[in-house]
Amino acid sequence: MAKALNYLGQMVEVEDDVMGVVNEIHDRWPELRVQYLDPDRFPELTDAPYIIVDTQRDHVVMKVWELNRSVINQLWLMDVQNTNLQALFEVEAAKIAKETAAKKQEEAEERQDILLRTFRSPKGSYSFKNEKGEKVVISD
Repeated sequence: MAKALNYLGQMVEVEDDVMGVVNEIHDRWPELRVQYLDPDRFPELTDAPYIIVDTQRDHVVMKVWELNRSVINQLWLMDVQNTNLQALFEVEAAKIAKETAAKKQEEAEERQDILLRTFRSPKGSYSFKNEKGEKVVISD
């Protein structure tokens, strides 16, 4: 049996495998904390006694009845899934930014081309169709 401090600062005995899971969670995900609510102390509550909390975002990540290896596996899957989603969001954001930049560049080149043609035109006016298909005439 391992010894740990409870929320009141008292020493309590904790099973070795439970303490191992708590330590592994703390080592792999330092932002997570395992909290324990003794079901015998608050029998009217039916919540799971183990609560894993993200201290950075201040929200409950998971509630479990038993603290064992499956909790580590679930946290790992959640972490991998979150990482994969984050990577997908970043790729999509980069793609959108690239498309937006290309569109702006194309519009700028089109405007520059119209101005150059207007200045080079030997006539007193120059006409073209805008993006709406309307005829635009530029004259001296």
